[in-house]
Amino acid sequence: MRHIDKGKMTQYAFIGHDYTKRGGLKSKFRHTISIALKNSLYKPLYADTSRLDQIVLKDIIKKIRKSKFCIFDLTGYKKKGKPDKNLNVILELGISIGVKRHAFIAHREGSIDFDKEMSDLLGQYRYPYKTYNWLKNDPISFIESFGK
Repeated sequence: MRHIDKGKMTQYAFIGHDYTKRGGLKSKFRHTISIALKNSLYKPLYADTSRLDQIVLKDIIKKIRKSKFCIFDLTGYKKKGKPDKNLNVILELGISIGVKRHAFIAHREGSIDFDKEMSDLLGQYRYPYKTYNWLKNDPISFIESFGK
């Protein structure tokens, strides 16, 4: 069981994923992340909670810089629910690398061929999953590693 040191201030984690409401995937992913962040000092920051009166990308950059680390699901979807890569989230991942934030990179199996499409990320931590249920515990170990 993880314990929270009440003397420490809340920190943030930027969460990047497909925000399209498609069969409940958005809320299922957020639920999975909330389980991973439960009992930690980290609160999630999402790109789709940006204010509409400003440039969204500038707000995303601010949120990534404000965060201790980032969690990305690089999965996007084409017609008929076929998994593919999400170029917006890949851009967010690039920004996080540029501002030196650790990144947990998740993707639905079959959505990205890292050997051919994203070979520069071969050394980065990646987690392929079949369902969000598979994803529940792995981010917890990643998050806990920041306390060590």
